[in-house]
Amino acid sequence: MNNNMQMNNFWERLFPVTIIFAFFLGSCADPTFVGEDILDDDRINATFTDTITIESRTVRGDSVLTYSPGPIWLSAYLLGDYQDPIFGNTYSEIYAQPTLELSQLSYLRPDFEKASLDSVVLVLPYNGDGFYGNTEQQFSINVYELMDSMSRDSLYYSASKLATGTLIGSKTFTPSLDSVTFIDYRTTSPDTVSLSQLRIPLEGIFGRRLIFADTSNYLTNADFLRFFRGVSIQPSTPTDGMISFDLVPTNGAYDAGIYVYFKRDTIPTQYRFPISYSSPVSAYMNNDYTGSVVEPAIGNADFSDSLAFVQGTEGLLLELNFPNLEGLRDVVVNKAELLVPVASVSGDNPDLFPSAERLYAFYYNEDAIGNYVPIDDVLLPNSGVIDVVFGGLVEEGANGEPDIYRLNISAWFQEMLKDDRESDIPDVIYLTPSPRSERVSRSILYGAQHPQYPIKLNLTYTSQ
Repeated sequence: MNNNMQMNNFWERLFPVTIIFAFFLGSCADPTFVGEDILDDDRINATFTDTITIESRTVRGDSVLTYSPGPIWLSAYLLGDYQDPIFGNTYSEIYAQPTLELSQLSYLRPDFEKASLDSVVLVLPYNGDGFYGNTEQQFSINVYELMDSMSRDSLYYSASKLATGTLIGSKTFTPSLDSVTFIDYRTTSPDTVSLSQLRIPLEGIFGRRLIFADTSNYLTNADFLRFFRGVSIQPSTPTDGMISFDLVPTNGAYDAGIYVYFKRDTIPTQYRFPISYSSPVSAYMNNDYTGSVVEPAIGNADFSDSLAFVQGTEGLLLELNFPNLEGLRDVVVNKAELLVPVASVSGDNPDLFPSAERLYAFYYNEDAIGNYVPIDDVLLPNSGVIDVVFGGLVEEGANGEPDIYRLNISAWFQEMLKDDRESDIPDVIYLTPSPRSERVSRSILYGAQHPQYPIKLNLTYTSQ
């Protein structure tokens, strides 16, 4: 059951709404979804064109969902004050609300009677999927106590900034996905455990506050959350890299949380306040493009004719419009493949800041959670099917040509051509890395009117 829930949560993190796709592959009026060549006699008279007019521009993204009841967590929570030579500054901090210890979904009260504090540590397991840029350098982190309460029944977006209070810990470190070894005292026979995680020592005064708190603060989890609202984990120095953490409980294992190490009668033991299934966890993000290379391109169609920019987090999206389609309203789309070349600009470092691994295609729906909804060609079942049906992966350019993204948008393009369509799909699509809430990766692209490497739509269709 947990595995199913985690798989469902993955797709809900990737796309903010649940979508059921219906593909009628047997219908002669439907596009060729998997992009195979035209093979049967019915398609001998198919027409090919790559001269469809496209308009492109770079637009700012909006706030992304970072937590919703259910609960739905992210798989990678970004942390950093990231400075990009082309895209400017991206800042991300994390909010988390530890709970009382859990055992088979029951809360266990701590027993700190006659306890002598050894240390208190905030444990953050790494997730390398969100690492980007230079992560082989020193990062510095501050941990603050939250002043605002979090609610597991609320939605939290990346624009939601919570108030913080006392500094309770800090650390300067070089990130490493190698495992660290520590002693787990939760059992009668302490175990030596190795996990990939960051361990941040918290202030002794904070630990003593936990140890010497009145027992009334630990009667229920609600009592504890009134006593301690949670933590804000903030980057304290700018870097040219972004790191990420896995704060999601996995198969009942609550690795992330606050660990209190203490002795009773000289015997070492511990109590863990885990980030658990009851914990809301969210992230505040901010993109500042002031003075950056990309700033003149944002919202500027003339600039984006030649260059365009996309980026995760709240980031940037590439808006594509197809203005002159009147002559194609009655055709059957066999295949519509979008070709988006990767650009190179002065001052960039593609080795340190590689192009996003994949671009996804969305349309805008103001009534949907997160507003951007994946087009029908983006299949949900698994990444292997997405590779075959939609594509979107960056490919190395051949014979000195630039790298390129190939996106199969056949189903969306067919729907867009219908004069009598009843759906809410507009004539504009947006390309961006995804999930935006878990990636700061970016791509520099040639625009639709670039003189040498324009964005193109290769369209094969049959007239009815």
